[in-house]
Amino acid sequence: MRFNFKFSSFPRDGQANIKVLGVAALVAGATMLATSAYAGFSVGSVGSAKSLTETPSADVFGNSLDNLKNGALSTEDLEKAGLTFSACGSSPLADYVLDYLETVLDQDAADTSDWQTDIDGISDCDQDAAIWKIGAVNDNTSGHSASDLSASMFDEAIESAGYTSSILGADSSKSISDVQALFPSALASVTTSSIKTLIAETVGGFSDQTEANAFIANSDKANFTLADFQSCYSSTDSNTGGANTCTTTSANWASLQTAINLADNASSSSLTSSNVATILAMDNSTSAAAALNTSSTLHLDYLGQCISGSSNVVADLNTCANAFTEPKANAFKVGKIIDGGDSDYPASALTTSLLQDVGVDNSSKAVIDGNYCGASANSSCWTLLKASLTSSDLSASSSVSDVTSKVNSLMRGLMVNVADNASIPAPSSLPTAGCSTSYNFPIAGTCGHPQWTCTLVSGPTGWTLNGNDLVMPSSYATSGTATATIRASLNIYTPAYTKDYTRSYNITAAVSGASNGLKTYSTDSQNRQAAYNACVALGGRLATKSEYDGEFGSTGTGLFASATDEGYPGTSGAWNTCTGGWEPKSRKHNGYWYCGGSSFSATKYYACADLPDCS
Repeated sequence: MRFNFKFSSFPRDGQANIKVLGVAALVAGATMLATSAYAGFSVGSVGSAKSLTETPSADVFGNSLDNLKNGALSTEDLEKAGLTFSACGSSPLADYVLDYLETVLDQDAADTSDWQTDIDGISDCDQDAAIWKIGAVNDNTSGHSASDLSASMFDEAIESAGYTSSILGADSSKSISDVQALFPSALASVTTSSIKTLIAETVGGFSDQTEANAFIANSDKANFTLADFQSCYSSTDSNTGGANTCTTTSANWASLQTAINLADNASSSSLTSSNVATILAMDNSTSAAAALNTSSTLHLDYLGQCISGSSNVVADLNTCANAFTEPKANAFKVGKIIDGGDSDYPASALTTSLLQDVGVDNSSKAVIDGNYCGASANSSCWTLLKASLTSSDLSASSSVSDVTSKVNSLMRGLMVNVADNASIPAPSSLPTAGCSTSYNFPIAGTCGHPQWTCTLVSGPTGWTLNGNDLVMPSSYATSGTATATIRASLNIYTPAYTKDYTRSYNITAAVSGASNGLKTYSTDSQNRQAAYNACVALGGRLATKSEYDGEFGSTGTGLFASATDEGYPGTSGAWNTCTGGWEPKSRKHNGYWYCGGSSFSATKYYACADLPDCS
């Protein structure tokens, strides 16, 4: 008589955990075990391997064979038969493994050695069993339900412990039931690769097996959300492992993600002091500049701009922090203001002091703050410059050089406009040379502005520049046309600019000996026209009789003009013809007036009036 006991902690469809026998049969069975051919075995507790001291009897094999044929094979059957099956899993074997072995073990075997041969012929017992079971569920085979599927079964099938649970754990809303719901017919073919793909892509939400494998390999995966891990995985930042891997911690990734979003221009958020500290700590090759203050919103915003377009935000943020200067942050600020649309950087924040903080030269700032611009050189330079800056191409990414160069260029243009509209004004009175004091001519207003340097390029000998005057010295006594060229140089902007101004002056020399513009001359000629011409040549006119008498007396022989506004006195070589009443009486001799052809041998005198003099 054989008793068929089946002990299993993994119940299978259609099978009981224990085939219940009567109490008497159990007692009888126990007695037989103690006295029959089974006495050679040392039986341990249920589920443990037996220590075989001799070859199992035919009854033991026969009982196991019966259970195999009845679909009731148990771990105990294999143990009692003395088989080595550790490659199929630890004792007790999972139900699906026993189900699989029932398809492998020869039901016509002569003894247990045939079964051992069958087991040894399995290439990978636990994996093959899992694939077989999944295939049976996939094919909707009777007795094989989707509810039999487990995470461990899938792990055995793909030979990756903890794989399925970890993948499902990446999304807190997913569980093994989501996998079970896909069966039957979830797989076109049941292979290690297809099973892994099903779990990774269809259920886990990963793009492919490689991404899922990277998630499994990440030691910090429990702290990652699926979305964050996938962002980390696809990042090109080398500090996260580069593309198609993710090796950083989730805490570091939170800071990195902010920086990466900024670098990709995908976020309007800003770096925080904590972000920066975390990222800088990830790269110990550099250190932040002392000027960097991560409590300053401006400094943090600058760093965000500095890493724009970066594919390695850790390295580049460290570089930006190490090379940080206050002018760089202020150049960024100027660009942000000009970009517009950011309430943190309003148009009112654009000031000459900000430009100076960027690096605009003090001398240039003095000009910008003054009223030296416009066509009349009296308009606010800052008003004109600010309007030009607002419409310029400066942006948040502009460097210190970009800003200072733009200011230089725009201010130079404003100054060139001033110079092009300037000229040397005419003197307010006829310049007279040869007097005891110098004479100052005004020059172009450009020369009065602090950004210009003016020099006398050419001019009469002895003439000089003094401030905003062209000086004709008192020693200069040359009459006629004098020409001077003054050069205005703009040297505080690059490239330097020069503008030449030229003007001609009609200079009259003072007459030596003239008193209040009057002086007498003697001549042998009786020609009044000759006297007239002589006075005009000296810069004056022929005086009238009353002017002569009043200044020099009334005696002697003289030549006079008939009026102060007398025009040209007549044809060359002729005397004026006297008209009725002997007017104009233009000559006098020994107290008598003459007109016509009378000739006098005495010395004649005439006076010149309105002569240039120094009185």
